[in-house]
Amino acid sequence: MKDTSLNRISILRSHLVHDNSSNNDHVVMEECKAIGRSMIPTSLSAEDVKVLLNDFVQDHSDLRKRMFEWFEQNRSEFQIRSGCGDGDLDFIRRRGHEQACKILKQNFITVEDIINDPTKVFAFFESLTCDGSVNVKLSVHYNLFGACIAHLGTKKHHEKKGDQVGCFLMSELAHASNLRNLGTTITYDPITKDLVINTPDDASQKYWIGNAFVSAKIGVIFGQLITNGTNQGVHAFIVHLRDENHILYEGIKIKDVGVKLGLNAVDNGRVWFDQYHIPIDALLDRYAQIDANTGRYTSSIKSNNLKFAKHIGALLQARLGVGSGSVITSRLSLSIALRYAYKRRQFGPPGQEEVPIITYRIHQRRLIPLLSTSYAITFFNNLCKREYASVTGNHDDSYKDEDSLKKLHLLASATKAYCSWLALDHIQMAREATGGQGYLTRNIISIMLTDTNVSVTLDGDNYLLMQQISQVLLSNYAKKFEEKNSDRVYLPGGAMARNMIYLGKEKVKDATRNGLITNLMNVNESYLTSGDFLLNCFQFKQDRLLHTLAKRLYNAVKTVKLQKPHLDKKVAGFEAYNSVQDHSLNLARAYCENQITIEFFNVIEKMKNKLGANHHVVRVMNTLCVLHALDRMERNSSWFLETRSISSAQIKKIRCLINEICSDLVPVVPSLIDSWGIPEFVLDETIASSKYDNVELNKYENEFSM
Repeated sequence: MKDTSLNRISILRSHLVHDNSSNNDHVVMEECKAIGRSMIPTSLSAEDVKVLLNDFVQDHSDLRKRMFEWFEQNRSEFQIRSGCGDGDLDFIRRRGHEQACKILKQNFITVEDIINDPTKVFAFFESLTCDGSVNVKLSVHYNLFGACIAHLGTKKHHEKKGDQVGCFLMSELAHASNLRNLGTTITYDPITKDLVINTPDDASQKYWIGNAFVSAKIGVIFGQLITNGTNQGVHAFIVHLRDENHILYEGIKIKDVGVKLGLNAVDNGRVWFDQYHIPIDALLDRYAQIDANTGRYTSSIKSNNLKFAKHIGALLQARLGVGSGSVITSRLSLSIALRYAYKRRQFGPPGQEEVPIITYRIHQRRLIPLLSTSYAITFFNNLCKREYASVTGNHDDSYKDEDSLKKLHLLASATKAYCSWLALDHIQMAREATGGQGYLTRNIISIMLTDTNVSVTLDGDNYLLMQQISQVLLSNYAKKFEEKNSDRVYLPGGAMARNMIYLGKEKVKDATRNGLITNLMNVNESYLTSGDFLLNCFQFKQDRLLHTLAKRLYNAVKTVKLQKPHLDKKVAGFEAYNSVQDHSLNLARAYCENQITIEFFNVIEKMKNKLGANHHVVRVMNTLCVLHALDRMERNSSWFLETRSISSAQIKKIRCLINEICSDLVPVVPSLIDSWGIPEFVLDETIASSKYDNVELNKYENEFSM
């Protein structure tokens, strides 16, 4: 993502609430509730819900409708099941394989879609209403296996189609994150004129390979390409694992990884290769080629770093997919918990009827701010998907420079890491807010809690991804001062932050900070809910943490060099960066929160331009945006107090505003849930059902078992 935050802030300098330039404010008081933040409608019409859903929440409505209709027709076969398994392991794996194959045969998406319109692929996964294991199996097939063939292969690879499930052989037992040091070798054989795959030791066995133990006949494998005695680095190849009778080829051994916490229909395998031969054409050769007769290696990319980045860049689609899936699970879990909160009655005023639990402030506080954040990450994830599609779509040459790769890496890492953490938090709160009902697998929340757990390490450990975000930010920050000082600090993983001694003298966005300090005692609601205040807070936090991390890192390098004067400068940089990783993590989180909030504001502006500033949808989303921003600030209040950028009086007022906004949003929350477009048949047999209340679901004559 380009660092244009301040430019966006200057464009968005307006209160979230009233737009006095409009003359269309003719809404009667009976329809709306006047508060200091906005005039919130008590509900959204069916047309409002449709506009919000199709114009701002999702795309590819026709595909989603077709998929929902098909899954509803086959709902008995594609139930959402317990992530811990509900029977014999071999049985649930066979069932998962059969279901994945049946979905593949529907041709909802194709390899061409991966190349030409990746947003359609994301829409496909967001519309799957099946067991989480089947979703993961298909993600391995399309987002890893398929994406590699699409983006790293050429026409001869794209033309090889079929509905067989593929796998992705990258991670190894000893190297899952440090992919440059993969142990698997793929060596050119001058005698046979082909390539030989070998697993040199048990540490180099391919590990956690989804679809490998049962399903896949074919896969994409990553390993060190060796031609004529030279290691050319990590490359990708197509590898056939089994014959038409599903028998492993000689030279390949596969064993089961074992029973997992969840997602056990995913047949994760451990794979070894013993001098296994594959043809030269198996090389996915968009960026590198081998002469079959001589073994001569050529590549259009001269930089080894860029070539490596291009090859592992195929992971970005899967990483974005994890972020997208996390957003969907957040929305589904909150939909169930909130619908239940409007139906479940408990306690009440003395001598009067019991009231819905959504009436209670603590219940509103538990769930409604999470609803606002779920909308925020929906809009941010949509931005990430669009940016990815714009860079990689149509298979053109725009996907070739380091800047575009950094941009995609930032977005993919941010949405994957931050959204998967948030999803787990949201599901856990939904589980608690629904009491014992949330623990029943019938009500889906507990299934999501188990199955979503893997998201924080799937396709990249979140903590490592956050460190990479900070390294990119540091490197970009340092580039502004390249000509002013020659001192350099080397960071792990090839990123480099330059001229930290000069950065140490640079002031941190004085205009932003001064604006906060000048208004330190301003507790007026109009100020605390304004774009000026909210965006400045998030931007200042990112800027301040980036600047102080640069200073701290430079000082750490000086200390290491002083204590160990003969240490290589790259080793010194490694030790120094290791000492500031806590700071680096905080910076990455601040970056994610800032960019997510900025995009929420951008979507509000688009809504105003499309619908008008006083449209029901705009007024509701204005208020929801304010709630998201204030809630994140309250959660980070200690940092703002520590830096004296927000006063304790302002924090107290923010706390009161959150209470009031949650209460005021209660009437419209059901419409906001509907605007996520979750098909009713998914919820019919749960506590979120629109057909049955919980008593009806539990009548003696009825049995809605999952």
